[in-house]
Amino acid sequence: MTAAEKGILTKVQLLQQQDIAIQNQGQLEELQKHALDLRVEHSQLQLQLEQTPATLEAKRNDIARQIADVAQSLSETGARRSVVLRAPTDGMVTNLLVHAGQPVGAQQPLITLLSKDIALRAELWVPSKAVGFVTCGDRVLLRYQCLQHGGPRRVH
Repeated sequence: MTAAEKGILTKVQLLQQQDIAIQNQGQLEELQKHALDLRVEHSQLQLQLEQTPATLEAKRNDIARQIADVAQSLSETGARRSVVLRAPTDGMVTNLLVHAGQPVGAQQPLITLLSKDIALRAELWVPSKAVGFVTCGDRVLLRYQCLQHGGPRRVH
């Protein structure tokens, strides 16, 4: 015999208690599902936490590789910006054809170089009215424009 049949509870009270029990059962199942979801999320977070050092190390290595690539690129760029050119023989620069910082082509002449064994000769022109005053062997005053980095050491 049930409590309703014994008269302890009315049928309405019994139905209310059954509804409450069903609601409680639904809430329990919902909470169990939520607990399961939280356990799964906890496991995923734990796995991420365990993988974090390896992930960070991989990212650190990637950044170090990128830095090395940039450094190498800068080094190559610097090497292409300046080149040391050596003269094929000893001599004297008589004409600079380019200026510092100016881009040049592969076959473009940069200077005029005279061998050190070549004697330079100057041809002097005298105004007509002064020709009668100059004779062979006379000393003359020779003025010339020097190169930026110095001129001849002596003139004969």
